[in-house]
Amino acid sequence: MNSDRVPTTTRGHTWPSIQRVAVTADVASGALGVPVGEPTTQPGEGNSTCSYRPADASAQGFVLLTTYSTTGTQAVLDEAAQQFPDAAPVDGVGDAAAISLETQAIGVLSGDTVFALGLLVQAPDGQLLPVEADQLIAAANAVLDGQ
Repeated sequence: MNSDRVPTTTRGHTWPSIQRVAVTADVASGALGVPVGEPTTQPGEGNSTCSYRPADASAQGFVLLTTYSTTGTQAVLDEAAQQFPDAAPVDGVGDAAAISLETQAIGVLSGDTVFALGLLVQAPDGQLLPVEADQLIAAANAVLDGQ
């Protein structure tokens, strides 16, 4: 897993060291099917978010990875999944995972880390293209493998 263990501070509270995962340009490029530009990061409330957009400005879409600041447990994953009405458990990634095809996102529990990976791909006319469960699972596994 491509990760570091770092203490995280939120509102004056230091959380235990949490295993961090990262999405690489290769993973993002593979998920979108086109080369990507430099990542953008958005720290917030202890969570860490990284996103990629296609390098070619005429191509549309993005990959978004958020790693949560709380220690990952099944209960944390289940609580996060409740935000999406169609979220359902899925096998084949991490210790546990829930997928939402409506929001084109997957939440993953791996060790003491919970992360969410979202994938949006647009056609040249701007219309959103459907994302399949296999695409989200493959991208999440690539994040875990550090590829």
